[in-house]
Amino acid sequence: MKKIILVLTLAMASASVFAGVYDNVSMIFPALSMGAGARAMGMGGAYTAVADDASAIYWNAAGLGTIKNIQAVLNYDKWFVDTMFSRGMFAVPLSAGAIGADIFYMSMGSITGRDIYGAATGNIYPYSIGGSAGYGISFGDISAGAALKIISQSTGARSNTAFAGDAGVLYKTGIYSAGLTLQNIGGTDGYSLPTVIKAGAAIKPINEGPHRLLIAVDAQYLFKDSASVSAGAEYVYADMLAARIGYKTGFARTNLEGLKGLSGGIGVKYAGVSFDYALVTYGDLGISHMITLTYDFAGYTQPKPAGVFKAEPYMPSSAAISVPASAKARDK
Repeated sequence: MKKIILVLTLAMASASVFAGVYDNVSMIFPALSMGAGARAMGMGGAYTAVADDASAIYWNAAGLGTIKNIQAVLNYDKWFVDTMFSRGMFAVPLSAGAIGADIFYMSMGSITGRDIYGAATGNIYPYSIGGSAGYGISFGDISAGAALKIISQSTGARSNTAFAGDAGVLYKTGIYSAGLTLQNIGGTDGYSLPTVIKAGAAIKPINEGPHRLLIAVDAQYLFKDSASVSAGAEYVYADMLAARIGYKTGFARTNLEGLKGLSGGIGVKYAGVSFDYALVTYGDLGISHMITLTYDFAGYTQPKPAGVFKAEPYMPSSAAISVPASAKARDK
């Protein structure tokens, strides 16, 4: 029954209900609202003012301008019933700024199609596939960025393809940061994309020694729909272990009952490799589970093997140099 509800929702082009949330039958491409990266999702999606890794291509393209090392990210999100979402992201710093890319695929498994008389017509396989490319650059404490994306969606009965764009700015100084981004600007076939404007702020009240604490808040407005607020926190110990919690709430009517909007997650980082996990509650629909694997190409320095040292050339000091007596006599 859940699968039927999800497929009908997608076929009706309702980005809101599918993404966790509210009624809006004029929108399409729910895959654009799925979120990216277990770290961000564990913090309730409050990431507009954080955006400090390769997932900035999704959350705020301006964050690409702050990335110093090459990063590669693999992300897998297990939704309800047979719905799965996979994506790969990477970021590459340049002499000025950085570029980023994102490729994603969403599958809803299969469902039996039926004609107007209820007779089976075979299986249909709803899916979405797309990608984006972006660039960000930093000017001191301020960064700016933009991204272009393409997405194609098939519900079995029809297909749609659209192009869209994002633009954002980010301000970071000391322990404070703030961000603003406008995303999914575009439309297709008389439908609008889930165009959203987001503003966020973040603070690191603990940022010394082995302990790190990050607190972030986002406010967003989904055009033709409603507003929502997200808040999240992350605690990191010794730059190795992380725990996260978040919550997202909206200001519009919802058809979902039960616990929704609450999220949490954990992370482990070692030798440039990060593994993160997040879960997000969606009321009656269930709980999604996301895992993310990140590799920072400059995050690991090869240690010297034990007992090996670098030989230095022998340079005797002037006090250790002796002159034969015969040579002294000749000098006289």
